[in-house]
Amino acid sequence: MEKVEKFTKPVLKMLRREIDEALKPLAERLGLRIEQGNIQFGETSFKMKIEVKLAGAPSKTEERAVQWDRDFREFAKLNMLEGLTEADLGTAEFEFKGSAYIITGYDPGRPKYSIIAQRVGDSHVGLFPLADVARKIAKKREAENAA
Repeated sequence: MEKVEKFTKPVLKMLRREIDEALKPLAERLGLRIEQGNIQFGETSFKMKIEVKLAGAPSKTEERAVQWDRDFREFAKLNMLEGLTEADLGTAEFEFKGSAYIITGYDPGRPKYSIIAQRVGDSHVGLFPLADVARKIAKKREAENAA
């Protein structure tokens, strides 16, 4: 391997692989899982996040799945008062500024903008107030029932 003159994306990609290979024996010997995270860099230095977990600990994807399940159950409990149900997640559609959105999640840690929705037709994700979304969906349901 040549000497590194400055940090660039290709150099960091190579270094990421090298660091991963160097840490693998340590992780196996100690029964750990070592995951590399984001890199911030300039020409003369870089910072990389390294997360070390016990081998049996859940992965980030598994942790997110558990969190989403918890959030969905909380959504169902809290939002029955607003007229939304757990069935509305992923199916209920509402209009905002001329675009249709579908509810994809609920974040109880955001009291003002707790509804997460994806715009129909692309991958834009927005945050919306629960009361506004519930009102828009209720109006839409009333219009559909009246027709």
